[in-house]
Amino acid sequence: MWTDLDLGISRVALWTESAAPLPQVPLDEFHNREALNTISNNPDLFKIVTPINISRFKELLINHPHQPLVDSVIHGLTFGFWPSAHTFYGTYPTTLDNSGPPPKTTVQSDFLRNQIQTESEADRYSAPFGPDLLPGMYSTPIQDLSWPYRRNPVRRSSAFVIIKALEIFPLIR
Repeated sequence: MWTDLDLGISRVALWTESAAPLPQVPLDEFHNREALNTISNNPDLFKIVTPINISRFKELLINHPHQPLVDSVIHGLTFGFWPSAHTFYGTYPTTLDNSGPPPKTTVQSDFLRNQIQTESEADRYSAPFGPDLLPGMYSTPIQDLSWPYRRNPVRRSSAFVIIKALEIFPLIR
């Protein structure tokens, strides 16, 4: 699968042979005691949920030629990915509610409420924990982007990473 003779290999698979490993949490982020305490004291709010069978994924990639990338992906799937968000502890506010304006219409409000329910039922959102953010938390706006025949929730954030690493075998549990 990873030899030079395999001309049918996808561009994504080729990219994985030279891509930099995924970043780990920078050491300076460990100075943000408020955030660290919130994470430690509320593990139920920070669950790592993935449909990927991590053990099988690791087995399938045992012969991948770029093990540092594989190791970084396995680490992210196991412990969570670093979203490249820097808190600039001591410079930025410790906590920031940037949830944005409320929906303008009942249709938008209903759509977003249904989307939140869908995400919660799929275990992609944590359960409600009160009206205020906990120390060290930031919220980002979630808005409704309406198209003529389709509605999409949009999370406006400069601190997220979308990764499509490999196109291999079924890895869903």
